[in-house]
Formats: sequence, structure tokens, C-alpha cells
Amino acid sequence: MLYVTTRNTKDVFTVNHAILKDRCADGGLYVPYQVPVMTREEVIGLKEKSFSQCIAELLNLFLGVKLSGYDIELNIGRYPVKMVSMSHKIAICELWHNPESDFTALENAAAKQINADVSSGIAPSDWVRTAVRISVLFGVFSELLRSDSFDITNKLDISVSAGDFQMPVAAWYARQMGLPIGMIICGCNQNGMIWDLIHHGQIKTDTVAVRTRTPKCDYSVAPGLERLIFSTLGEDEANRFAAICQRGGLYALKEDKADTLATGLYSAVVSDQRMMNVINSVYRTNEYLLDPYSALAFSALQDYRTVAGETRPALIISEASAVCSADTVAESLGISKQELLDRIYAK
Repeated sequence: MLYVTTRNTKDVFTVNHAILKDRCADGGLYVPYQVPVMTREEVIGLKEKSFSQCIAELLNLFLGVKLSGYDIELNIGRYPVKMVSMSHKIAICELWHNPESDFTALENAAAKQINADVSSGIAPSDWVRTAVRISVLFGVFSELLRSDSFDITNKLDISVSAGDFQMPVAAWYARQMGLPIGMIICGCNQNGMIWDLIHHGQIKTDTVAVRTRTPKCDYSVAPGLERLIFSTLGEDEANRFAAICQRGGLYALKEDKADTLATGLYSAVVSDQRMMNVINSVYRTNEYLLDPYSALAFSALQDYRTVAGETRPALIISEASAVCSADTVAESLGISKQELLDRIYAK
């Protein structure tokens, strides 16, 4: 696969550039020259492939490596994902079944195998991280199809925490490639710049992020946002966005472009207190322990359904176990950290 950047579509680069560096010399993020699209039959055929095999095939496509499902299993384990059914047609996809109880461990383990084929000893580049997330989403859909709990004729909403905007962008690419994804719902903390852009078509690029209980979402301008702007609005708009970010000030879209960017996207701002209340509420009603970031996604999904009147099945992407934020989760439940850990490890 060949690559261009978010700021220059005239120069074309080999995959090694996208693997080794976050950004090109022009300052842009690497993006595929052409996004591949699956047929409906190919999407249905995912059910015949294992989670790891789906990841391997997509990474081979994106990154020009030669991985097998067995290679992926050696690095991330045989069962790194688990689906948990909730009420109201909601499922939670836990992507953290590894010793670190965090998706980052899966991401780094997959990248390690990629780097072994290219250049050892380097951290995963920005595009490698995005490619891993896209590939994982294909693996997730293979799991859903095999479970017979998902009707391929209907779309599935996906709710995620906004974070650095890597996972929402990965979901956007996966939808473009043919996965039956409906709305992509982003849960933001008080640093709600994604909300401002999606719902008002503008963001202030020179603000300072406030500290919250979900620090992985503490961005004034999320790094992955440039890739979304390029993918939806093109190179010129991505360059305008980058220039405004560099000098600071208000980035505002014309109404037609704002509508284009926001198509299929929804965002909600969730306060720390509401996040903690949701952790408590979900545990009381479902006996399920959400981590703070999954609670952002859960809250955003609730808001979307209230506003849109939507009852379509939804999948919440959970990237970390509650154990990774044990202090916050324990406080949300009104128990000690040790009592929380005892409950987690007793299961």
C-alpha cells in the first residue's frame, strides 16, 4: 500500500515511511493513498476467520508485512477480547484481556511483531497504532458474526472514549472499508473540543486542557483530529486546520463542510461527577465494573439515544479494565480500593 500525507497528496510514499515516523517532513500525518473497500460477501466471510487472523490480514494489507494469525496470537494471546452483553441492546467489547489489563499492551505487542519485520527497537508510529485499531475492529466483527448475535443486514453503533481520537478515526476508516458501522459516538470529558467541532463546527486551538479523572482524554486539540479532517474534507482543509493550530486561534468550518465532517459522528461531554455516577449506576443495575473511559463512552451512548430516539444495537469499546483506574472506580462505588480489587479478582 502507498501513502500520502494529510498536507500533501502529490508526493507518494512507501509503507516504510508510515511505519517509521509519525509525521512526514511536511508535517502531515501519513494516510493511505487509497482506502480499500470490502464487498458485502467479504465482510460476511469474516466469520470464517479468527480474531487474530483478521488482524494479521489487515496489517499485512496496510503495512506490507507477512503475518499469520499464529504470529498475532504469539504476541497478543489467543483470547485478548471478550464480549459482554448488557441490557437495552448494548454490548461491551473488552479489548484488555492481557497481563497489563490495557489495550495499549495489545497495541504494542502487535506493533512489536510489525517492527520485527521492519526495524527492531522502535515504538509504534502514529499510523501503525491506527492500523492496529482498524484491524482489531475487523477482528471484533468476526467475533460478532460468529456469535450469531449480530445481524449483518443491520448497522451497529459504536461508542468510544474520544482520547487522542485514534479509535474514532479507526472506526471511521473501518466503516469506509465496508464494516456495517452506524453512528460513531465519542465520549469526551470536560475538554470537549471534539463536541465543539462536531456540533458547532469550530474549536479554539489555543486553549489549555484542564486536568480531569480521565487524563488520556485531556487534550485541547486531539492529535488524530487532523486525519479526520483530511479524510472528510480534503487536503486544503487539513492544511488550513494545521496552520491555525500552529498560530493559535479559532478554527471554524462553513456550514456545508461542518455537516460533511459530522456525518455519522456524535459526541457528548461528560463531567467527572457524571462519569463516576455512571460507574456506580451500571454496577448496581448490571453488576458490571466500567473503567472511567468506558463510562465516558457509555454516557455518550445514553445521550445519543436520548437525542436521536435511536434503539439500534450498540457496541461500547472498552480499552482498559477497571483495575487500571482502581482509585477512581472504588471512590465511585463508595468502597476501598482493596475491596474493589477483591471483587475484581474474585470473578
